[in-house]
Amino acid sequence: MYKTLVLIVFFLGNISVGLAQDLTFIEHEKAIPFEKVYLQTDREFYFMGDTLWFAAYLVNAQSHTPIAGKCNLYVDLINAEGDFIRRELFMLDDGTCPGYLSFYDKTLEEGNYLLRAYTDYLKPFGDDLYFSKSIKLLKVKNSFGFNEEAENTTPKKIDLQFFPEGGFLLNGVINHVAFIATDENGRAIDVNGRVVDNTGKELLRFETAYKGMGRFIFIPETTNTYFVEIDGVGDRFELPEIRKKGAKLMAGLPNSEFVNVVVLTPQYIADQKYSIAVLHRGEGLAILQPTSASLSKSIKISNEYLRPGINRLVLLDEKMEPVSERLVFMDFKDEINVTIKLNAQALTTRDKVDLRLELPDNLASAETAKLSMVVVNENILNASGPSQNMKSYLLADSELKGNIDAPLDYFSDDDKLNSGQKLDLLMLTHGWRNYLWNTIRTGDVDFEPKAQQGISFSGMVKAPNNKKVVANTEVVFSLGAGSESYLIFGSTDLNGYYAFNNIVFHDSALVLIQGKNRRDKTNTTTVLDDPWFAAPELGRISEKKLKDFHDIPVSAFRMKYLNELALEEFYPDRNSRMLGEINILGQKKEEPEDEHFRIYGTPDYSIKVDENSYMYTNIFQFLVGRVPGVQVVGEEINIRGATSLSGGDTNPLFVLDGIPTDKDMVADIPMADVDKVEVLKGASAAIFGMRGANGVVIIFTKTGASSNYISQPIPGTVIKKIKGFAPYREFYSPQYTASNISSVIPDFRTTLYWNPEILMDQPTKSFSFFTCDNLSHYKVFVEGITSDGRICLGEADFVVDRRREN
Repeated sequence: MYKTLVLIVFFLGNISVGLAQDLTFIEHEKAIPFEKVYLQTDREFYFMGDTLWFAAYLVNAQSHTPIAGKCNLYVDLINAEGDFIRRELFMLDDGTCPGYLSFYDKTLEEGNYLLRAYTDYLKPFGDDLYFSKSIKLLKVKNSFGFNEEAENTTPKKIDLQFFPEGGFLLNGVINHVAFIATDENGRAIDVNGRVVDNTGKELLRFETAYKGMGRFIFIPETTNTYFVEIDGVGDRFELPEIRKKGAKLMAGLPNSEFVNVVVLTPQYIADQKYSIAVLHRGEGLAILQPTSASLSKSIKISNEYLRPGINRLVLLDEKMEPVSERLVFMDFKDEINVTIKLNAQALTTRDKVDLRLELPDNLASAETAKLSMVVVNENILNASGPSQNMKSYLLADSELKGNIDAPLDYFSDDDKLNSGQKLDLLMLTHGWRNYLWNTIRTGDVDFEPKAQQGISFSGMVKAPNNKKVVANTEVVFSLGAGSESYLIFGSTDLNGYYAFNNIVFHDSALVLIQGKNRRDKTNTTTVLDDPWFAAPELGRISEKKLKDFHDIPVSAFRMKYLNELALEEFYPDRNSRMLGEINILGQKKEEPEDEHFRIYGTPDYSIKVDENSYMYTNIFQFLVGRVPGVQVVGEEINIRGATSLSGGDTNPLFVLDGIPTDKDMVADIPMADVDKVEVLKGASAAIFGMRGANGVVIIFTKTGASSNYISQPIPGTVIKKIKGFAPYREFYSPQYTASNISSVIPDFRTTLYWNPEILMDQPTKSFSFFTCDNLSHYKVFVEGITSDGRICLGEADFVVDRRREN
């Protein structure tokens, strides 16, 4: 990686280099460490019933190296009205994790949605630092379901924003002015117009160059006022105020060796000394000092002092105070090219595809890469391909405030503009005082961002009247989720607070928390805070992203519609499947599975309580002689193999409806209220730790048999169903063999193959998958990051143009 370089360069006849004497500005601009989240999705258009697959990457925002360790990843699905439709939790592990969102929910509506992702660490920074991406969800329609003719896009209202290069207009010198034209919905539009002075005299004509953006050049005077008039629109737009004094930066297009900059200043203050600070992602790279003679002349800044992506050039006066700045994008094209080799470019339906990924030889010996790969039907893509990839996001989109429509388009040439010109327009407009690193300086942040792994459960234990807290008392945490069950004993602090942190479980689970008083009784009031923090509000960036979206290709609708017709023909009742004739060969009487809360598997003994047992006074009388190895004398129970604990007590641990309790409470439960009694001993009781050393007796009451809530409250106990991490789901890719390749079951996969977890710890890796029944072109996209923070990209294509011959 690049090393930090802080220098002063004096532009004389021969360039000399010396250490900087005043680094005050550099130190002040130093940014706090933060993260970037990026999600590669399998596509951007989805139909009802589809699944969105994603691979998440978490990297250091400055170096782009993957973040080590585990932490939570929150993924929100937000509709066009700004309502939160879904919120899922995933676990990032050493900077990556796979995930998915299902669109099978019939309550979902057609329209634009926002996919948003962030971590606990990023949450305090706000919407500017969250990952967000527009997706579109559609219903299946035939060719008569929409109008293929272009709709009337004449805007009702036009807004024009001006961005003078260097931050302001300066009197009497050449000024570059960039602009963006948008309609009433904030969408970019193309316009033509002219610049006039206050007398109405036309000074120049201009037009947009790319996505509503453009630029013009003129020399303003403070004695005049200037306006822009758009052809066909009656409104006038006044240009910004003109300064009489000062200095500003202008920059040309970068090339492979340097970028030209000019310090513009009126002649009568040309003897003032200026410096140019070069920063990259909050890191000071250089301080350059031009001579007075070189002001208003082209100054070459070598690429030695610049880095890939957005570089910030700041003009400083003699007091090292900033007076003007300019962003310059350096596309060194130094990303890792992942070569994708296919066994064939033209295949048949249900044909096997053998694919090999190859990394270049210039990787360091210890450098590995984490990649994700998708193979998708070309019909489902935008005409120009995906609107975003890891390079466009990490280098541009993530570092500029505001919404950038299809940021990946800026990295490709077209007939009118090359990528360098597009990126420079982006710096002049979206980068005008909107550079993210300007807003997250060390001195501007008064909080300490933290990462979190798992879900934290916290709250208070109070007296029954809620007036006093109960300090230094025991709190029991119990969660039942199969193999991810927990039983934890903790305590409150001096203020009555308790916390159980880093709890990891998937799907939903019933959580029970019980607080006791100092006499080990549950005569308390236990409060549980919401373990999921409130979803951050939708910021203006996200709101704009919801409005911008390319229309889905007509070919995608047609393909999906024909596929659905074929599926309906094969499965006439596939939305309401009917069973065929059922022959009953025999019956096996089984006890229905109960819904009691457990943190263990199968008990050693389980006894169902029936009406014949109501005669017993309590549990102790009921258990006499019923369980081998369990001796009951009065209200004392001894389980064979028990180890005497402190004080010689050999009684087992008693658990009531999932919560450890005391013997006195158990003795008071009428047998008519008991549904089942279970006994654990030996290794089976190990999940309860030392408290289970004497075995465990579990009592389930009839009112406690509920998957949602226990209907009758237990003193001092909170019982709540909590949503955990999203359950793991594997992408289905069928394997055709001689025995099933002729199956008449239709195969109309839009995404042929998805692999979110490819570890390239060797130069090459091979994969295989099968084509489906659609004749179409397919795209292969590979994205990822190396252990040293270098972006990896790969792209390939093939066609399925023939039906398989039986």
